[in-house]
Amino acid sequence: MSGRLGFRLLADLSRSPFASHAELGRRLGVTGEAVRQRLDRFKEDGVLRGFSAIPAASVFGRRACDVVFQSSVDLGLVLRQSDVVFAVTSADGGCGVKGYVHDVLDFTSRMSDLVGGPPRQVISGPAPRPTNALGTIDLRVLRALVVEPRSSFRHLQAATGLSYRTVRSRRERLLESRAVDVQPILRPSRNGDLYHNLWIEGPLCANEQEVLDLLHDHVVLDRWDTPPSIYLFCHEDGIKAHIAMIEKLRRTPGIDQVEVVLSEEYRMAKDRVLGWIDELMAAWRGKEPSGTGQD
Repeated sequence: MSGRLGFRLLADLSRSPFASHAELGRRLGVTGEAVRQRLDRFKEDGVLRGFSAIPAASVFGRRACDVVFQSSVDLGLVLRQSDVVFAVTSADGGCGVKGYVHDVLDFTSRMSDLVGGPPRQVISGPAPRPTNALGTIDLRVLRALVVEPRSSFRHLQAATGLSYRTVRSRRERLLESRAVDVQPILRPSRNGDLYHNLWIEGPLCANEQEVLDLLHDHVVLDRWDTPPSIYLFCHEDGIKAHIAMIEKLRRTPGIDQVEVVLSEEYRMAKDRVLGWIDELMAAWRGKEPSGTGQD
């Protein structure tokens, strides 16, 4: 399987994390066995390091905040800080922290004190809006996904005690509403084909397609409105193509900043996220009459 086809496989896996090997193979015009072998190679090479299931900040009535630093710090120490959802280190010695917060300035200040310097970048999501809260059944399925992101329907059924039909419909609804985002954890490869993350900021990002038209192989992982920014997973055929693409982006009017992100380590504060879900479930149990919320 070529580098470009391998990238298409990773991109499809990002869009459809629950797709079977056979289904992914049909999209690429290869066999399910070829897909399995390529994914095994990605795992052996350290490119594919597993999966994560991250609930949306709005589920908890919080605001997403990403803080990026030029220097790094022990991730275990970062994860022990309140409000932290996950943290990553990069090959250039920096680190990034995602928090679900009530106060962006307070979180940024605490992370700066921990790392020992001001952040290079702070990107915050919109303030939480009143939404229809997830019920206990949705929360049970959500919790099982956080524990095991690629849970099959049978596994979800066993983990939640709900019926097959219920876990199937609730999982699909959670995904479609973006209440949870299930993604492969990808580490850039620097051998032969280049797989890496790319962060682009500038007014042109508000017209996302104009930026994407400048790129080679890519999949959008995240986006922000303030400032307009896009975070992607990308592939180039080699270092020359990679350098040419970066230079083209940096010359483009409306793009203020381009950064190649070579993630080294990813760690999620899974126990904290599960604790938040448990708090929501406990709050529901305090409201509901006996028997409510059961399948």
